[in-house]
Amino acid sequence: MKKIAIVTRQMIAGGIEKALISMLEVIPKEKYEVTLFVMAGGGEFEKFIPKWVNIKNLYGDEKTIIEKVINKMRKGKFIDAFRIGFYSLKSLRARPGYQQEKILAKILPKENEIFDLAIAYHVPASFPVVYVVEHLKAKKKLLGYIQM
Repeated sequence: MKKIAIVTRQMIAGGIEKALISMLEVIPKEKYEVTLFVMAGGGEFEKFIPKWVNIKNLYGDEKTIIEKVINKMRKGKFIDAFRIGFYSLKSLRARPGYQQEKILAKILPKENEIFDLAIAYHVPASFPVVYVVEHLKAKKKLLGYIQM
């Protein structure tokens, strides 16, 4: 079975997300194992993701950076808490867009699973591209899927 990773921002009610749902619905689940990495959970279209698709919420369930830091500290993960706080503050000094998201992506752990294909789906948004390039291991990487 081939493994596909797809990275997008959030499953809000938009054209890109609708196209993604349509694409997922036609992928044969017997041939492919699909993991959908979303920057943030929620969104109107999240309920339409086929049940066989694995969903990974990259930034977790916390709504704020402070909440994320506190949760890490409660779990005794002080280095992770420091890293989250440090890169969050550092990102405030960066220019919005690619530079900022490249810094914020450092908060996230690298994915150990190896995929046959990784797709940065929500382009030109920079986060999916940064995550595919720097955090995913894949035999092939598609950077720049733009739905028109």
